[in-house]
Amino acid sequence: MLPQFSPVETPALKQAVAYAHKTQAAASALIFPALEATTVVAKLKKALRALTGPELAAERKALRATLKQAESMALKLNALLTQAQAIYERAWAKRCAILEAQRIEWEQANPEAAHELAVARMDHTEYHAKHRVTHRNRMRRTAMSA
Repeated sequence: MLPQFSPVETPALKQAVAYAHKTQAAASALIFPALEATTVVAKLKKALRALTGPELAAERKALRATLKQAESMALKLNALLTQAQAIYERAWAKRCAILEAQRIEWEQANPEAAHELAVARMDHTEYHAKHRVTHRNRMRRTAMSA
């Protein structure tokens, strides 16, 4: 059995994870309104193109004003979504930094176990690299025979 690093549930880690989950929820809550606003803009543009003829000038003018407001709202929602995603990414990076610091501490406290784990990881990577080459060669032979 290989040695395992297991993170310690520190208050900082708990706080980082909770904050990341909350920011992810906020970003997720903005996805559908942003998509809906974009859809509304597309439908309004289609409706505007359908309004032809001099007798519909007033309707076109009103629809253009509505379209302008909808585009503004869509841009604002997309900007909010981008900001929320950036905040979530920073929160997740903070969580990752805490875990990385804990892993480094563990490796320094357990150098033999860390070395054993690194060797096992390297063997696994080599296995997959060899497997990829085998798979690639098999695909080439199949392609040539076809």
